[in-house]
Amino acid sequence: MNLTFADVMYKVGIAGGIGCGKSNIVHAFAALGVPVYKADDEAKRLNEESPDIRKFLINLLGEEVYMNDGHLNKPYMAARIFSDSNILQQVNSTIHEEVRKDFLSWAERQCSSGAKYVVCEAAVMIQSNFYKMMDMLIVADLDLETRIQRTVKRDNSTREQILARLNKQLPQQELIKYANVVLNTDDHTHILDKILNIHTSLTNL
Repeated sequence: MNLTFADVMYKVGIAGGIGCGKSNIVHAFAALGVPVYKADDEAKRLNEESPDIRKFLINLLGEEVYMNDGHLNKPYMAARIFSDSNILQQVNSTIHEEVRKDFLSWAERQCSSGAKYVVCEAAVMIQSNFYKMMDMLIVADLDLETRIQRTVKRDNSTREQILARLNKQLPQQELIKYANVVLNTDDHTHILDKILNIHTSLTNL
């Protein structure tokens, strides 16, 4: 089998539940000049730009899944997929596969441009099996109460709304089982020093 640049390039995954501070970790790597792939943002882009996803969604959900202006009809799609677990599974599987291919293509471009390694942030890193593509998985961690308080303030949501979202996510202790590195993002832990140490190690590979 011929290996591509993306196959041999070192890939770092960033995961963590809502309010855990994974964005702070991602921003730190980006500030060091490391290319960052935000899987959730790219999935939204691909939902509208990928011909394969468009064809799949229309075949599965009908023409109504896209509006006249070409944009995804999100309310319609949500109503369909969340009322049928089989449809939800099919949609997730197809989109995750397209994101995986897009990430590998992106990583190859970064490698060709001279990047030593890349970082990938994904909300469903474990559930989508995206973590299996990573050489290192960093999980952001934080105590539950601080997570709730941060998210209530950030999203202008109620405590009950945040708890409902948390209940739909993989428990933090389960995420940590997959981690190579756990970074506590509370206000007393100096994560920048730890990230810099990781960065130095990876750039010297």
